[in-house]
Amino acid sequence: MQRVLIFVLLGMLMAGCVPLSTTTEGASGPITWHLTDLKTTAVPGESQGMYAFTLVLKESQGTPITFTYRKDTIYASGLTVLRSVDQAIDLRLRPYEERRIPVTFTWGCPAGDCRKLGIVAPIWVMNITGSDEKGQAVQAVIKIRLPDNPDTYKPPSKAIKTEGQPLKTLGSIEAPVPVWKPGYEWKYRWESPRGRGTFVWTVKGEERVDGVEYYVITAGRQRAIYWRKADLAYSMDKVEGAVETRAVPSELRYVWPLVPGRRWEQTFTRERPLENQTEEISSTCQVEAEETITVPAGSFRAFKIVCRNQRTGSLRSETWYSPEVKQSIRERGRFSYGMRERELIDFKLE
Repeated sequence: MQRVLIFVLLGMLMAGCVPLSTTTEGASGPITWHLTDLKTTAVPGESQGMYAFTLVLKESQGTPITFTYRKDTIYASGLTVLRSVDQAIDLRLRPYEERRIPVTFTWGCPAGDCRKLGIVAPIWVMNITGSDEKGQAVQAVIKIRLPDNPDTYKPPSKAIKTEGQPLKTLGSIEAPVPVWKPGYEWKYRWESPRGRGTFVWTVKGEERVDGVEYYVITAGRQRAIYWRKADLAYSMDKVEGAVETRAVPSELRYVWPLVPGRRWEQTFTRERPLENQTEEISSTCQVEAEETITVPAGSFRAFKIVCRNQRTGSLRSETWYSPEVKQSIRERGRFSYGMRERELIDFKLE
């Protein structure tokens, strides 16, 4: 290992498992994050340099939050742990507010104390904790692995790699969060070990719950499904007015805009109040590709989103979202009773 002098100027940082590959965006707890303005002045062969970037945080749950504590650890390839910090902070985010935090990392070796190094790309593992406006504890874990050379680095939107597949180059495409209007309908067919059938989702309108706006979709006469308007995060199912299933916090089915290569992590609790049951679910999701998919309703360009169990790596779900349809056109999900599949057979956007 080599000895270096490290100087870090930043808004916030933390600790945990170190990511194994370049990671410059994601989602954790109540926030989404990404890096921008990456640059370095390090020159291969010299023994000092600087790496700077901007960390962009955005509240994603529609609830005011205050982070009050941070724990951060900084690493660099071939070096010892560079710095570990525990510190009180006061970071307040309003619903869906975005905050830009400039970060500068400067390093150097004392004369004659180490051989000359090239670019030092630090690794940050960040953990911030606090509470929301209701006093509920919140946590975000941000794992940053900077590219060795930001000038030649291609962000995930241009090239992605999935396990067991070669690198796949894609165009510069993205899908914004859609707007749903009353009367929109999507008709699906489904099949699972429990049977098969069809159902229709209809946008009934909008409803405010605890200060947050939701789209309400009906399925039949008795079921109402609540999707957060800002990002289509799943909140709950009600049957005859009673909550049957609820996700706390709301489950991030998508992180917008959808871009091939975009990746996020989330831990939430699935509650079944009528059965007095809860289940903690930790997922890692990624937009793996943009491709043309044919279903009974037609052929559409769609973003393929794959979610895996964060602990075991096993498949949780595959979803194909179509910007044209403003909804998923195909889904495969793993449940305790086996795989359930859905396909779009008709839709109405008027």
